[in-house]
Amino acid sequence: MLIPRQYLMALPMLQQKVQLTSAQKGDTFETNQLLEVRGCLLENPWTDPLPNRHDFAANPNDPRFWDQDNDGNVGVTTLLDGIMRAEIYNVQRWKAIYHGTILSNNKIRGTSTIDSEELLIATSSGEMYDTISLIHEDPTRTFFRIQRMDEENVSCADLIREAKREDSWLKHSAHIMDPPCGPGEQEKEIDLTITINGEAQTVRRIQCVPN
Repeated sequence: MLIPRQYLMALPMLQQKVQLTSAQKGDTFETNQLLEVRGCLLENPWTDPLPNRHDFAANPNDPRFWDQDNDGNVGVTTLLDGIMRAEIYNVQRWKAIYHGTILSNNKIRGTSTIDSEELLIATSSGEMYDTISLIHEDPTRTFFRIQRMDEENVSCADLIREAKREDSWLKHSAHIMDPPCGPGEQEKEIDLTITINGEAQTVRRIQCVPN
């Protein structure tokens, strides 16, 4: 699934609140729950059901539908590029809570609790199907890293370049504990206890520790 630039530019800047008892190394925090509804307008965005393709077929002028990315199609548009190629017009509701740990004055790391709904409303090919969004059962695979940049006026392109560096702490990895180690650090295998389907399980991960 590809996300067009026009889609990204149509998304609002969202803010979350974080309460900290202090900002010392090792302190933890939890954000408030973030809510974002895309491609439709709901009277109660937290609880109203998303309008579906049957609603659109019955009334294409249903005021709940919103061409948010202003491309002339209902909802927001993503691109399917694989066995099938088509434009996908959908509506979405996305909720997130971030659980973070302060590692230093410049780095924060944590996991995310995500709740995502997405309904397909129409396609450019005319083929229709139902979709479901699944979050990986291993919580260490749904994570974030925040790093303070030294330069002023840092752009998204600067962050992408930084994340592509082989020794970058922001480089993508499958699990939260798998970043490349920085200067003065070494890799160490640890046993991490996680909860999967209500049961505690132990998995082995790589963590960076001081030399």
